[in-house]
Amino acid sequence: MTDRTWQDRAHEDLRVAQLLHDVGHAEATISRAYYAAFYAAKAALDRLGQQRETHAGVISAFGRFAVKEGGADPAAGRALRRLFDSRNRADYDLVSVSNDDALASIDRAKIVVDAVDAWLAKR
Repeated sequence: MTDRTWQDRAHEDLRVAQLLHDVGHAEATISRAYYAAFYAAKAALDRLGQQRETHAGVISAFGRFAVKEGGADPAAGRALRRLFDSRNRADYDLVSVSNDDALASIDRAKIVVDAVDAWLAKR
């Protein structure tokens, strides 16, 4: 068995989010899209030797250490925060989630995953 990285998980969850969207599971799409971005943020923090225990901690540390201090694309930090909010609504509130909402979450996750790919390639 090979060792996977957080970035491997990010790419896998991005693919799963797209598959879920393709079969009409909007809430699950948003959740997997968020996790794709979350795992990418964890990959960046790992590279920096920064670990956090909570989702809020990962999001905050990513914004500080990878974006503000590390030069990662600021759009990635904004996208990650929006995904966190969207995932919380989709997972914990009884709200309608549209296909457009789900597709927007995939787009935001791609912003984060692609930004972390580019950032990791430079380091």
